[in-house]
Amino acid sequence: MPQFRPGAQTPYQAYATFDDITARKLAEDRLRESEERYELAAAGANDGIWDWDMVTGAAHMSPRYKEMLGYADDELDNTHEMWESLLHPDDRETAIATIHTLQTGEISEFELEYRLRHKDGGYRWILDRGKAVRDEQGRPHRAAGSHTDITEHKHSQAALVRAAEEWRRTFDAVPDLIALLDLEHGITRVNRAMAERLGLAPEDAVGLRCCEAVHGLREAPPFCPHQRLLATGEPQREEVEEPNLGGRFDVTVTPLRDADGTLLGSVHVARDITEAKQAEEALRTSETRYAAFIDATDDLVFIKDEQLRYLVVNQANADFFGRPATDIVGLTDGDLMPPDAAAGCRRSDLAALERDETVIDEEPVGDRIYEVRKFPVALDGGRVGVGGYARDITEPRAAQAALTQAFADIAAGAERLQTTLHDTVKAMGEIVGLRDPYTARHEKSVTRLAMAIAEDLGLDEQTREGLMLAGEVHDIGKICVPAEILSKPAALTGMEYRLVQQHAQTGREILSGITFQQPVAEIVGQHHERLDGSGYPDGVSGDQIRIEARILAVADVIEAMASHRPYRPALGMEAALAEVRAGAGTVYDADVAAACERVIAAGFALEDPDKGR
Repeated sequence: MPQFRPGAQTPYQAYATFDDITARKLAEDRLRESEERYELAAAGANDGIWDWDMVTGAAHMSPRYKEMLGYADDELDNTHEMWESLLHPDDRETAIATIHTLQTGEISEFELEYRLRHKDGGYRWILDRGKAVRDEQGRPHRAAGSHTDITEHKHSQAALVRAAEEWRRTFDAVPDLIALLDLEHGITRVNRAMAERLGLAPEDAVGLRCCEAVHGLREAPPFCPHQRLLATGEPQREEVEEPNLGGRFDVTVTPLRDADGTLLGSVHVARDITEAKQAEEALRTSETRYAAFIDATDDLVFIKDEQLRYLVVNQANADFFGRPATDIVGLTDGDLMPPDAAAGCRRSDLAALERDETVIDEEPVGDRIYEVRKFPVALDGGRVGVGGYARDITEPRAAQAALTQAFADIAAGAERLQTTLHDTVKAMGEIVGLRDPYTARHEKSVTRLAMAIAEDLGLDEQTREGLMLAGEVHDIGKICVPAEILSKPAALTGMEYRLVQQHAQTGREILSGITFQQPVAEIVGQHHERLDGSGYPDGVSGDQIRIEARILAVADVIEAMASHRPYRPALGMEAALAEVRAGAGTVYDADVAAACERVIAAGFALEDPDKGR
């Protein structure tokens, strides 16, 4: 420091102090060398370097630091604020807090993973390692560190985590029971299916011995496939009934080895085959019953493959060919039958396959005739064969022919009997005519009109025949009414009218003793019944009255009113039609009344009441 005399401009002396900075210079040189060596090492390791003066805030980021974020050296500021601006939002709080603890001296160094924004807008994972330098008072005043891009490592790590999770899910999704065992029979891992069968959480099964956890034993059972694998080093398989797991299992045991081939234990896979075994047993039972069933029939039962070779034959078929069933399987009809018979069987076999439907045929074999039903049968592998059965119908055919002839003879006899029955009915009408000619003529006219109405209505032949028979004798009950009442020229008294009304019931009783193919007696008994129940003798109504009786009722009224009666002259056809028209739907069947009008309008005429007198 210079010293001046009063008023002088030139110093007359000077003082100086010297501090020994050798150590500091050496330290700075060592730090600079260390930083240079570190930067060289970092460059060799492809890491970025950062240096931060905590007192002044000055910072330095190496070109590689910026390059790994996609920037050139001059594109990013060397500031602590720049670093903060690039932090991922999810990592920002943790990263800043860590640097703060370094700045306050709470920590001297750190290692932290976080994400920085890349120039392309994405983020890179950074492993940041830093260390603080402290002054003589122990306060941190400078920090330096390195950035390592661990993005690929993180992606690989995430992929491994995903793969492990997928493997775990797959492991637990397998319905089979899986357990990994070590060399001491200890369980090292089980899947969820095994854990559920054991009644444990998967982690609780780890460490238990298989013999205890699965079999409830203190030592491995004699059949233990793991024991055999340890002895042989080879995969093992065992079918086990295990009540503790609730079923029967097909167990496969595979060696578990490390990369050098050293045996570490085994992988147990137990597949529950309880239902499959039950199904097998049910199938065996079914096959036994099926064999018993088809062997119990005298029909020839068979199944052939797509080349028409026998696959299944019953005992009757074996007896037919005169060979054991096992000797027939694999042969064709050409190997077993005469050429003509074999050709016929082949034709019907092919017809069933080509039409894809059941084929019914008759196949002569020698002096016998067989009715054969053949149909497509699905075989394994998508193949289609032929199944069927053949029945010997030689005797039934002969019996059928005899029966047909017998029916023909019976039909001829029945026709003769029917003719005789008709003649008998006509004779009964003639008997009535001997007592009361009017009644006989009335019955014939009513019958003609009734048959015309029935034809208009489209009634079947059997119904029309019954109507004709009933019409010809519908008043036969009047045979029990005194002739003087029937021919009385004056109005009947009440007692006489009631006596006449009995003829319907009487006619029914007379005819009920005769066997007709149709309900003739019932029709006659109902021909004076009315739809509204006002008729006689039973007062039935509606559908309780047979259609034949409803037709006779209309025809009887038309003929009676339009013709001459002993006690009055004819009222005429118009009056008769007016009566039926007025009662249509209430007293008389509406359809019958309409049909009657159509028949009359078409030209139908009643016989002359005086004809034959």
